[in-house]
Amino acid sequence: MAKITDYSLALMPQEVADLLDDVKQNWNFGKYQIPVVSTYPLWKGRLGETVVYAQAATWALMICSSDQTTRWVAVANFYP
Repeated sequence: MAKITDYSLALMPQEVADLLDDVKQNWNFGKYQIPVVSTYPLWKGRLGETVVYAQAATWALMICSSDQTTRWVAVANFYP
């Protein structure tokens, strides 16, 4: 994944700069991690919530396709 670069925020409110700093810190320093689960996700997810489903020879990147539902879609399959 690419790192978030520096941007000129001279004309933006300080809150925007603070938000960008928080996002950069979480993203660039690996503080965000996609959860890995060994059972198919059946909980109510948030729209765009992401997990990696990994069991034996079946791995998939799963994304919740609607808000507050159990509809999970495999957007990529991996075979280790």
